[in-house]
Amino acid sequence: DGSGCAAAFRPYDLVARRGRARAPAAGEAYTMSAEGLVRSEPGRPSEFVPLARWMREAACFNMLTAIPFFRDYLRAKCFGAWRANVRLRRFRRTRRGLGDRLFLGAATFCAPLLELRRHLRALGVTRLLEPGGRTFEPRAFAER
Repeated sequence: DGSGCAAAFRPYDLVARRGRARAPAAGEAYTMSAEGLVRSEPGRPSEFVPLARWMREAACFNMLTAIPFFRDYLRAKCFGAWRANVRLRRFRRTRRGLGDRLFLGAATFCAPLLELRRHLRALGVTRLLEPGGRTFEPRAFAER
């Protein structure tokens, strides 16, 4: 059963309707005969499925949904989405709280810190020695 976040998806469990309830105002309807099934939906062409094929597909569907992975798939998917949203909400709340309390997150210090970073970067790329210059032995350098 797919209870929890979505209605159970049971496309082969058809409900018999009689009289006026036979043709729903909007939506699909099935007509079953000894030969097969006809699916009709407003605005779309009708589709015929032979009875043997429909029964085989129904049996395969029932076997697959008996396997726990497929039976619980929608529930697990909904739980995973819920958990991801809860984690994201907690992360955003924590990030907002840290931004309000941290020294580096204060708006007053952002511009000076960026300027300091720019100066440090410029200092880091400044060359202190010219490549290709003359080299000296320690004794010759000391004599100069």
